[in-house]
Amino acid sequence: MHICFIGEFPYQNKPVGGVSVFLKTLADALHERGHVVSIISFSSAFEGWEPRGNYPIYRVHPSKWPFLNFIRIARNINRTLRSINSGKPIDVVETAEAGLCFLRKMEGVKYVVRLHGGHHFFAKGLNQKIKWWSAYQEKRSLQKADSIIGVSQFVLSSTLEYYPFLKARNCRVIPNPIDAKRFIGISDARTIPGSILFWGAYAEKKGIFELLEAYRLLKLEKPEISLHLYGRDILSRQTGKSNLQQMKNFVASNKLENVEIHGNVDNALLPSIIAEAEIVVLPSHLEAMPVAWLEAMAMAKPFVAGETGPGPEIISPFKNGLLCNPHTPADIAAKILFMLENKEKANEMGHQARKTVEDLYTIEKLADRNIAFYAGLKATDVASSK
Repeated sequence: MHICFIGEFPYQNKPVGGVSVFLKTLADALHERGHVVSIISFSSAFEGWEPRGNYPIYRVHPSKWPFLNFIRIARNINRTLRSINSGKPIDVVETAEAGLCFLRKMEGVKYVVRLHGGHHFFAKGLNQKIKWWSAYQEKRSLQKADSIIGVSQFVLSSTLEYYPFLKARNCRVIPNPIDAKRFIGISDARTIPGSILFWGAYAEKKGIFELLEAYRLLKLEKPEISLHLYGRDILSRQTGKSNLQQMKNFVASNKLENVEIHGNVDNALLPSIIAEAEIVVLPSHLEAMPVAWLEAMAMAKPFVAGETGPGPEIISPFKNGLLCNPHTPADIAAKILFMLENKEKANEMGHQARKTVEDLYTIEKLADRNIAFYAGLKATDVASSK
């Protein structure tokens, strides 16, 4: 089969988010299994075909025009799709929630939207204002989709609630996969006792400010602990100011010691960073299916995650991790304290977390599920033509 993905894809080993990691992991696995893969992605550095050994990547400059830039992007993507299809007919085009909005569908091609958490999902889930332009693009895109994949049951159920017409589509839950061979437990000798690790965007929805307050509370009882933060700066939705600066101000005003705030990190470096942590804490307010959670679990680390969203789908409390109320710093602190004071149980949960990933979330298992889903789309198309 020939699968063409449109979406975020890593560029020159620069730090990326979970969706980019997912896409590269799946694309590589499909290519290794003999399928043809094409990528249309974005880069502010240039526009055009990117030299790459495994499969072709076309980069679209995301902000080349000052006005009506979406027209240029849509034109380039449609033109590139036709070019790719003329060389080797495409079986499936896959994109995220709003990706089909301005695409012209080609005959014989199936169009799949994979739900990674769209505008309605986060706006409704976080009690934020719906933006009409974003909502318009998302709805129009979903109306064009032949099939829907949800990366968790939670994101699929929530999206079906917002867009009931999708219930007539072919909908399936296929979780995000990870390359668990990259995230395998490293010697415990690397672990820094009492170290707490967070990585991700410095956004309010990631629970970063609640985590800092939880750390302040914990310091009163456990002065020896340390906090290590990795991520990219995000402007506050409330103030429009740098969240990174607000984080630094909080640390300084509360005279918190042993807090290290780093910039964003290349995913290739994550295993060695996770290896040094005693506990990983990612108290997101809302996620669709976070790759970062699976990476922490694959490293067999004691793990604390937010209980909202897909948390209960992934974490079974006191078995493979702990769930916290991400809006309540005292609860986050209590869950971290349990891990610190019950090391044997915490390590047991960490090892069970690794087993959970091996059983459910490896690319080896989930690549086959994706391939079977794509093949089913084409089989249905053939059957309906008879």
